[in-house]
Amino acid sequence: WLGGSGPVARPVLDLAMAGLGGAALGAPLLLPGLQLTSASVRGGKGGSQVLPVSDLVHVIVQGFDGLPIAGSRWFGASFYVRTASYVGVVAIVLASLGVIAAVRRRHDRPEVLAFGAVALGTAAVVFVAPVVSFMDALPSVGPVTWNRALLPMAFALAVLAGVGTDVLVRSWEEGAVRRCVLAAFALAGAVLLVVWAFGRGHLPPAEASIRAHSFLWPGVATAGSLVAMALFARAARRTTGGGPRHGAGNVRRGPRAGWWAGFSLLAVESALLVSAGAPLPSSSPTFLSPTPAETMMARAVGDSLVGFGTNACFTPGQLGIVPDVNVAFGIRELAVYDPLFPRSLSSSWIDATGVTGAPQRLATVPFSLFCPAVTSTLVARRYGVGFVLELARTPGPAGTTFAGTVGGEGLYRVPGAAAATLVPSTRSGALPSVDAPGTPVAVGHPDPAAWRLVTRSVGPTVLRLRLTDVPGWHASVDGRPAALQRYAGVMLQVRVPPGRHTVELHYWPTAFTAGLACAGAAVVGLVVVPLALRVRRRARPGTLNDPT
Repeated sequence: WLGGSGPVARPVLDLAMAGLGGAALGAPLLLPGLQLTSASVRGGKGGSQVLPVSDLVHVIVQGFDGLPIAGSRWFGASFYVRTASYVGVVAIVLASLGVIAAVRRRHDRPEVLAFGAVALGTAAVVFVAPVVSFMDALPSVGPVTWNRALLPMAFALAVLAGVGTDVLVRSWEEGAVRRCVLAAFALAGAVLLVVWAFGRGHLPPAEASIRAHSFLWPGVATAGSLVAMALFARAARRTTGGGPRHGAGNVRRGPRAGWWAGFSLLAVESALLVSAGAPLPSSSPTFLSPTPAETMMARAVGDSLVGFGTNACFTPGQLGIVPDVNVAFGIRELAVYDPLFPRSLSSSWIDATGVTGAPQRLATVPFSLFCPAVTSTLVARRYGVGFVLELARTPGPAGTTFAGTVGGEGLYRVPGAAAATLVPSTRSGALPSVDAPGTPVAVGHPDPAAWRLVTRSVGPTVLRLRLTDVPGWHASVDGRPAALQRYAGVMLQVRVPPGRHTVELHYWPTAFTAGLACAGAAVVGLVVVPLALRVRRRARPGTLNDPT
């Protein structure tokens, strides 16, 4: 059926069909996800940061620029992703052994060369500027943050280290393998010495001490492994150099010397990785315990949205709770660290205030951090901010009322702010101005994907909802579909006739429905096609069963 090209075409065809089937099964999440991503700050990110080649030192010395975790210091031009490239000296030596062995026996282990290509390719899109520029210029690919390719690079190196361990264990009796391991550790030691001598730079005393101490364990691991491999190699030479020979070309071998060599390097590498992860925050089987201040704020604000008087998130002077951690305590904050919030949120805030919503105190501002400073009651009411936190002894925005002190910070109430407000329509029927005053409306949440409100008015009104305008929201008034319109460039509003009405909103993207249809078709195909092929084979007399 494939015209004799089966050995080549069949795997390609199988891979294409598997990819198509997998995409179809994942379509209920993929299609709405792509829809959200295209309009998010992630989709609008342009130009990946090319890392200097000197950052390759993080592969063998994780704490070279400190660590961005509690109990450590983070300095220089470092970024926390760079420390994720760490695999350790032992892993690099073993990976080198695996690649060298594969090159010598390239017909036997092509998959090893493939992982080597992955490691080199991912390193290129991180450290080589022309490659990054080329990737950024590709259509629909430019928004990728290529320096995150350090993670698959580290994974490829780890796989190659496993291959090198296999070579070490199985071929330790070969002199070339022992010499290669010894030379690799000697070279690694020389690299560490060169970096120690010329690459530490000039830093303040505290940071210089952290950088100096970061060489301790890589140096110990390199020296210890070199000594251990030299002793094992010497033992192997004694074993193979003397004693009776058993047949032509055969020598007496030591008792699993390769296993002991591999086990010793595995133990050293495991110790390096465990110690590298030790400073990370520990997990707990219990839920986060709120502080007294967090409990007090939760009681004071209820389900109101809390804004900050200064945009200092993730920096000294941070108000409230660190963005996203607030979710664990049921407190809503106008601050988010999320690569999928819509670009329209940032542009809307700039239109309203003339300033960005990113924290201005950070030297390098993450593009996915939105932490605006709420400095006026007009803007607070526009976005439904019911309370504003201020630094101690700092007055709240004009027009707010003092509600108390929480955790040493002043809490100010914004009159008239709410998640939903009912605004009278203009006589001409046009939408009211963006900051037209309205009456707060209580909001019920029957489920996480639904809003329910009851409105009362003597004339036509516009119900303004502090709900992000993303594809998938549908509205109804007394059970009849109603058209949603954009409000303030990022939120939603709907027209409501006079009288008492029940307004309901439900989130169900059309893309999700299409994804369910794709997934259903894939499931049917995965069931029907194999059955049809089996029936067809049985219906053919005299044919042999498919050996696969």
